[in-house]
Amino acid sequence: MQHFLFVHFKERRTPDGEQIYFAVSRDGFTWEQINNGQPVLWAVLNEKGVRDATIVRTDDGKFYIIATDLSLAYNMRSVYGNNWQRVQREGSSSLMMWESSDLLHWSAEKELKVRPAGSG
Repeated sequence: MQHFLFVHFKERRTPDGEQIYFAVSRDGFTWEQINNGQPVLWAVLNEKGVRDATIVRTDDGKFYIIATDLSLAYNMRSVYGNNWQRVQREGSSSLMMWESSDLLHWSAEKELKVRPAGSG
């Protein structure tokens, strides 16, 4: 039986909201949370939170989740002073990635540098 997998974060002001959640659907309309609605993967590097995740499958059958390294719950007030311009200028210069061959077992989080620090 074919299912759809939705990889997402939850917009919350707490650190658990900016983690990786899974939901599955048989029809693409009705969704069921995986892991009792708790995060499936936790970001532990850099900002310790991720947003805007996407999942891809390569030709060799491996799955990769790639997400923006950004935690407003941890850092918006304390690090960025509630200033979006500071987030843009001083925020992470990386994406975060997890790898799996079966969607059940995932690698440790890996950092992917995408721009020089301070480049805005």
